[in-house]
This record gives sequence, structure tokens and C-alpha cells, in this order.
Amino acid sequence: MRRRITEQIFSIRVDKERWLVLARSGRHKWHLRVFGPEPFDTQLVELTGSEAQDCALSLARRHFQVANPEVFVHPFQQWRAALCMEV
Repeated sequence: MRRRITEQIFSIRVDKERWLVLARSGRHKWHLRVFGPEPFDTQLVELTGSEAQDCALSLARRHFQVANPEVFVHPFQQWRAALCMEV
């Protein structure tokens, strides 16, 4: 019997007010949401998990450059697994 991952959610705490949350929403589909004073929400498609994480960090950096240049998202921050379910 093969096990497969049915749900994955990763997060990064940018600072005390801001979080990045990356959730798998299907095969090679991801949902990035920025929680905090400058919210942001987007879909990422046709990406593996590591590609989605890299892309999400890049999008978050660009978002904060426009929304609030004082916020710095470090390019080498580690994603933390918030949820990972296998069936």
C-alpha cells in the first residue's frame, strides 16, 4: 500500500505581526497567504513543494517592497511544517 500526502501547510513568521502560510491545495497547486497589516493572497500552480516555497518567499518579498518597504523577508528563512497528513 502506497502512502500519499493529502494535505501540507507550511508557515514562516516574518515578524511579530506578519506570517506567511503556504498550503497545498491540490497536486502541484499551492495557496500563499500573508497574514498581518498588509494582507496578500495568491495561487501558485505547476510547482513542486520546494519550488512553491522558493516562489512564495520571492512573491512575499516583492509584496512587502510595495506594501511596506520597512518589512524585510529574509531569503533563506526556513519554512516550518504546520500540518502534514498522509493517507
